[in-house]
Amino acid sequence: MRHFKFLLLFLFSVGSVFFVSNNFAQATELGSFTEEDFKEAQELGIYDESMTYEEFVELEEENQRHYEKLKSDEDEITIQSYFPRVGDVLTTSSSSSFGLTGHNGVVVAGGDILHFPGMGQSIETITWNEWINEYPETRVDRPSLSVGHDVNYWLTTNIMGTDPDYGTGGSLDSLDPNYCSKLVWQGFYNTGHAQWVSSGLILPYSLIDHITVPTSVVYNTM
Repeated sequence: MRHFKFLLLFLFSVGSVFFVSNNFAQATELGSFTEEDFKEAQELGIYDESMTYEEFVELEEENQRHYEKLKSDEDEITIQSYFPRVGDVLTTSSSSSFGLTGHNGVVVAGGDILHFPGMGQSIETITWNEWINEYPETRVDRPSLSVGHDVNYWLTTNIMGTDPDYGTGGSLDSLDPNYCSKLVWQGFYNTGHAQWVSSGLILPYSLIDHITVPTSVVYNTM
């Protein structure tokens, strides 16, 4: 009986996390992520307790400015039929979570995409078809193949197979907690291909601006 009660409590806890997460995602889409929502996210460990709601709003406004820049970039798509290559950086506008819009992934060896879907989930790899079905509005930025191999080696050595908490707290150096854009940034930063970010938060739409090596847009439906 004790085991049954524990199982019910566990299922309720997990279900509550997903319920809250979905509500926050909807609030983002409606532009109504309130200060109360933000404080609930802090209680869940998504945002650092030292961050104020006003600072959060400024970050999301900055994130949106980067989104407009991504949309207005006149980079030509050099590959008509996209085939994932190691090191490709994926940015999508088809996702939002806890008041921030956007999501990132990176292609690793074998052509699969490494990403951190969100709270209550684990870091995983998915196929390109699975990604584009889930995130149809996607842009892909491609570094050189040698950079891609550097990033892939670091990620497969330090990230794949780990199960960190989802959250934006902690140092950018730390692997736990982690989140989608930080994970990709770490792969580039720790191989000498990205700059340090003084704000301590890697925004989804600004990720590509922190990468210091040349990239080209090879796919874009944003």
